Amino acid sequence: MTLLAFSKRLQQTGDSASAHQTAQDALALLEKATQKPSAGAVEWNEYADALLKVEQPDLVQPAKALHLAQNAVAATHRTNPFFLDTLAWAYYRSGEATKAAETEREALNLLPAGATGAQPMAVATAGVSRASKAVPPPAEWPTAATR
Repeated sequence: MTLLAFSKRLQQTGDSASAHQTAQDALALLEKATQKPSAGAVEWNEYADALLKVEQPDLVQPAKALHLAQNAVAATHRTNPFFLDTLAWAYYRSGEATKAAETEREALNLLPAGATGAQPMAVATAGVSRASKAVPPPAEWPTAATR
């Protein structure tokens, strides 16, 4: 379970203070990962996505997420539908609904025909550089049944 998922569970149990602190800690760790010399599109996208979807409204940072998502999309030459999806959300949260819709359409057009569930993520991220190592091929990724 990720720290953000744990934060959500804490919020659901009514422990708002701990949920908020845990979310802050998670965001701080994600930010730290983006500052490493080996950081790249995966780290930028993960942090951007977290900044857009964190449960605590005061921690949501659309402008910062937009910058990170733009970097991730540029680094992958607009070929990763999941990074484009994050960028679409960043545009939307920044009040740019038209750009959000255009970017989401672009992301959807990159998905393999008939793609459903976790498989599109594995296909779309195969070969994306994470630090200096390639992302494992889709066969090594966990499926919904094994998560």
